[in-house]
Amino acid sequence: INSNHNADYVGADIWQYFDEDLAGDIDKDARNTLFIITDGYLDFEKTEDRAVQGNRFTSCAQLINSLKNYPDWNTRFDAGDYGLMPVGKKFSNLRVVLLEINPKQDWNGEFKLLTRIWGKWFNEMGIDNYCFIKNDNINEVRESMEKFMQVTTTGKIETVSWASVT
Repeated sequence: INSNHNADYVGADIWQYFDEDLAGDIDKDARNTLFIITDGYLDFEKTEDRAVQGNRFTSCAQLINSLKNYPDWNTRFDAGDYGLMPVGKKFSNLRVVLLEINPKQDWNGEFKLLTRIWGKWFNEMGIDNYCFIKNDNINEVRESMEKFMQVTTTGKIETVSWASVT
């Protein structure tokens, strides 16, 4: 979709995917790696439609808005059990690469809080092998992926033209 209105981009419901579909996509006899390409916020619906349980949310933006005005946000995060709502499932044979985290520029602690939120959520699901790759230049993204995956990527990067859909 090509639009000047943010509401036209619905995105993917990553939380729902973990809750309802991921278990069926995992091969029990394989080393599973999930690549998530996201800005890091899980903002897939209007604020008033999002579920909340205490200090647990389905959106990182809700958490950031609750904590960013406190100088001791890190302590509050732990003491108040802030985080994403749990899905109640374990994925111990899964590793996750979270790509293209793109923190907003209005608060300098945003990237650190985003990675705390995602890391806590992954750990609660038994995922202890994950990495966060910030929205940087392509060479840094490639280097980060190679280190995490312990592989070398090759290939020529080519520019792709995109057709606008209205």
